[in-house]
Amino acid sequence: MPLPGHHLIDPRFEAHHRPVVERAMPCTVRLTVPDTVGVRDPVTGRTVFGDPVLLFEGHARLLAQSGGGATVAADRVLPPAAYALFVPATVSGVGVGVAVEVVTCPGNPDLPGLRLWVTDVPLNSVVWQRVFGCDTEAPV
Repeated sequence: MPLPGHHLIDPRFEAHHRPVVERAMPCTVRLTVPDTVGVRDPVTGRTVFGDPVLLFEGHARLLAQSGGGATVAADRVLPPAAYALFVPATVSGVGVGVAVEVVTCPGNPDLPGLRLWVTDVPLNSVVWQRVFGCDTEAPV
């Protein structure tokens, strides 16, 4: 137990470490939510969907996941996500099905233009960043 009037963690800790975490996000990504309602055209019999809603556009870190096999939870086989996406903790509203477009990624010329979908939203994200599992196939 800390002494009365003393903090267990120095108040300057966050001011020092948050910028370090955010500087480790070299990629630029665009997170959008697709329009799932749409408007039905009775003449053509087709549903026309609107433009996706922009949730976030900014710095992120994208890591390809390797190794580790599928896990079993409640009699369901859960394959590992292909990518782990790290965004600043201030980003909100991200859930399964959100589209991720990699805009720029210095050091990896194959990633810009890559389109991913959020498939996993773990609840154990770090304080200064949110972590999402992403895959190249849209969730069903």
